[in-house]
Amino acid sequence: MRTIPKGSRMKTFLAVIFSVMLTFTMMPVMPFMTGDVHAVAGDVEINDTTFPDTNFRAWITTNVTGGSTTLTADMIKSTTSIDVSNNTALTSLDCQSNKLMNLDVSNNTKLTDLSCYNNQLTNLDVSNNALLTILECNTNQLTSLDLSNQTIDDSYFLGTNQKPVLLASLVNGKYVVDLRANDPKINLGKITDLQVNGKTYTLNNGKITFDTLPAAGAQVITYTYSAVDKGNTTHAMTVSASVSYTPPVVTYSVTLNGNGGTGTDLKTYTEGTGATLPTDWTKDGYTFAGWYDNAGLTGNAVTAITGSDSGAKTFYAKWTLDRPAPPKSVKAKAAGKHSVKLTWSKAKGADQYKVYMPDVYIIFKMLRLCS
Repeated sequence: MRTIPKGSRMKTFLAVIFSVMLTFTMMPVMPFMTGDVHAVAGDVEINDTTFPDTNFRAWITTNVTGGSTTLTADMIKSTTSIDVSNNTALTSLDCQSNKLMNLDVSNNTKLTDLSCYNNQLTNLDVSNNALLTILECNTNQLTSLDLSNQTIDDSYFLGTNQKPVLLASLVNGKYVVDLRANDPKINLGKITDLQVNGKTYTLNNGKITFDTLPAAGAQVITYTYSAVDKGNTTHAMTVSASVSYTPPVVTYSVTLNGNGGTGTDLKTYTEGTGATLPTDWTKDGYTFAGWYDNAGLTGNAVTAITGSDSGAKTFYAKWTLDRPAPPKSVKAKAAGKHSVKLTWSKAKGADQYKVYMPDVYIIFKMLRLCS
């Protein structure tokens, strides 16, 4: 990458040393940490030039170097995180070529230049850094990067990061990878040596077409991307990517005709997944007997929509009449010379009753008992 001029070492108290360095809250330190922060290669002598703040310099020798006046390259390279949350006026941060696993710049809203390449970052959130115009973050383990709030031309994201996965869409039976849909800020003119499945390929309006979906994880797309850093140096980065396709979610409507019953409704189902039809439906005086795909309730009951089904569905509830319990408190009373009045309590679920006439002798006995 680029070489830092010796004059820049005045600013090399290093954002990459330890998180405690940049969280040190002594007030004299803060003004020194509001401009540019750069990292340098090799050892750094701790003196009033490299660390002009007396208190901060003393803290470094006591807590970091163990009394030594030299900040060694090993100390610098062993850093896994930094904390710049208190440095809200920071405009430039160079913390490249360390072992950083975390970097939070959410509070650094004035940041315009961030160089964090050659680390071990798995996540980088620059959504709050709207002023960012230069971002060098290649050679990390990033799998995604949202630059929707920036106007960055070269983000250095794809170069030697975690193998990117390019999303494909299904168009007319073929799988199409649109590089601009995957990375809206990509400059197609900087792509060279494009190969697909090991063979030279010519982009068609930024798109790559496959007859069949490549195997999951297979690095089937490779190309060289020429990006320019802030020192106007061109870097040819090799990009190797796999292809992934996620079928679109297709839903269809479901209509449940309860035939007078009520219960849990089901309005839609997803193609490829299906749905289970509810069985908690009730109707006064009836027992639920299943769903049918026709109003005549013929054929077999349907319990579920399968994953292979498609299209809108309508189902009809079938009910079986519950047999009411016999009436209780039946009473007979003579109502005339040749008639008997019968009374009984209403039976739940019954809307009509049948009275069977016994033989004449029994009627005569009943009338005698009631007289």
